[in-house]
Amino acid sequence: MVRSVLVAVDDSEAAIVAARWTADLVTAERAKGNDPEAIIMTAWSRPSVDAQGIFDDEPLRNAATKVLDDIAAEVEGVATFDRALHKGHAAPAIIDEAEARDVELIVVGSRGRSPIAQVLLGSVSRNVAARSNRPVAVIPKTTGAADGPTVVGYDDSPAARAAVRWALDNCDGEIKVVSAWFLPTSAIYDPAAVEARTFEDNARRQLESGLKEICGGTIDSRITAIVQRDDPRLAVLDPSLEGARVVLGARGHSGVMGLLLGSTVTYVAAHSPVPVIIVPPPEPPAVGI
Repeated sequence: MVRSVLVAVDDSEAAIVAARWTADLVTAERAKGNDPEAIIMTAWSRPSVDAQGIFDDEPLRNAATKVLDDIAAEVEGVATFDRALHKGHAAPAIIDEAEARDVELIVVGSRGRSPIAQVLLGSVSRNVAARSNRPVAVIPKTTGAADGPTVVGYDDSPAARAAVRWALDNCDGEIKVVSAWFLPTSAIYDPAAVEARTFEDNARRQLESGLKEICGGTIDSRITAIVQRDDPRLAVLDPSLEGARVVLGARGHSGVMGLLLGSTVTYVAAHSPVPVIIVPPPEPPAVGI
């Protein structure tokens, strides 16, 4: 259950889709008897170069306010959200507002534009996901059906385990946990040097062992474990999975699986036809002195 959510917008079509996705999320939670806090925000700033001081803050602030007014008028449910305006660069402003409100989920569009200021450009969603210590949902311009299974990428890293836990806590229905594997480059030149079956078996054992640990000994009945020989970037986007959303750990590790490197998350968030929720790894425990 998401108890608080912040959606960051500009005046782009992608922002409207992100606001609509957030409103649907809030509506669904309320239908379950929950009452999540919802915030809609935008950021505005002067152009980088204003040597003569000719730009006035007030018109820029008014334009940013109009962005919120327009989205509230267009997207049902957004009018009930709290509002926030920030002066400054978008990514730090979004993270600061999320910290101040202690929200559980940040929502951004995968692309944006801003005649007002530098609000949600493509780099902003990447920067927020990379720097935030809270889950970030990156919403594409078309989101597809909302009632399909959740697809989680898995490589046994702390962030991947956090992604599975997040899906179990916040997503209804089936959860397909996908572990991708591939042969080392050397095997391309000497196929006899390795056995594909060994890599597949190792991947399956690692996935099942990790899921049992995450679920407290027995794999949750909602989980379907999938081991797939593929590029990890493509495995979680396989159309045959029929996913309504993808959940990824923000940072993983390489090794045999090679799944969930920063580049994998960036690729999936940029190319996914469905929302991608990026979950940060858990903070390491404090070390006493």
